[in-house]
Amino acid sequence: MSMQPVIILGAPRSGTSLLQTIIREHEGFRSVAKESGFVWHKYCHPSLRDWRCEGCPASAIDQRAIEEIRHQFDRYALSSRSWRRASGLNVLRYQRSPLMAPVLKGGYFLLARLLRVLRAVMSGSSQGRLVDKSVHSGLFLNLLDAVFPDALYIHIVRNGDDTVSSMIDGWLNPDRFFTYDLPGGLQIPDYPYREWNFALPPGWEEYRKRPLADVVAFQWTRLQSSIMEHFDAPVLRERLLRVKLEDLTNNPTGTLRRIAAHVDLPWSDYFERLGQKMPTVNARPSDRKKRMSRKVAERMDRMAGEEARKVQAVNRALGYD
Repeated sequence: MSMQPVIILGAPRSGTSLLQTIIREHEGFRSVAKESGFVWHKYCHPSLRDWRCEGCPASAIDQRAIEEIRHQFDRYALSSRSWRRASGLNVLRYQRSPLMAPVLKGGYFLLARLLRVLRAVMSGSSQGRLVDKSVHSGLFLNLLDAVFPDALYIHIVRNGDDTVSSMIDGWLNPDRFFTYDLPGGLQIPDYPYREWNFALPPGWEEYRKRPLADVVAFQWTRLQSSIMEHFDAPVLRERLLRVKLEDLTNNPTGTLRRIAAHVDLPWSDYFERLGQKMPTVNARPSDRKKRMSRKVAERMDRMAGEEARKVQAVNRALGYD
């Protein structure tokens, strides 16, 4: 089996967590917690760019930075066995609880440190092949290339209208997805909170007073365009596999075969079992889904024609007719 890192790319609410779960629970892999922003933010936080966007200029990428980032992954990545145990105990369900999430986060960092000490005593090095996922990393792919020059990438996508709708639902959740309290604040007329959610692409300032559907459509199109433009270079294209969440749902075995081949994994009973029953990740409670559907639909109806056309253009580029 290759030891190349596997990097999962994609917009929020498009299956990145599902794909991360599938790969990191395969024997021989390791991963940090669900989102690796705590590793990348030292170099990519928007406050370092005068709040223009998330990113990392080439001038900030030196060998010291590369080694420090790799060290953070070595320090906090847990093995596939640890993640399978967490899934078996359904521990991660508590990450949605405002009361339990800080406890779970603190426990994760403590466990990672303890296991690192044990690894050092037993073998002197971290074990396993790294898989990483962050819905922010599509905005700083130059840094990923520098840190992991041999990485294999999987870009998981979902129909744009469905993803934007689900991201709007995320923006309206008061407990989960806030990321930045931006200078000057937000005056989004149909959004009741102060904080930005998810990734912060360049050009966000023009949307601080726009309807929420316009903000999210802009966010989704910029993330997807950034990923597609980066991998348009022939030297990088062969290292990228693009899969649709709909294919993973409707034809799991065939799609898993493509994924396994791309990341150099033999077909096995593990994938056969997944083909019969996929894990449930980030499923919304049915009562919340019903309660939010009308609010989300109302906001989708307010999307400007220009933003809707941008979503459809990117949708076509991703293979959605």
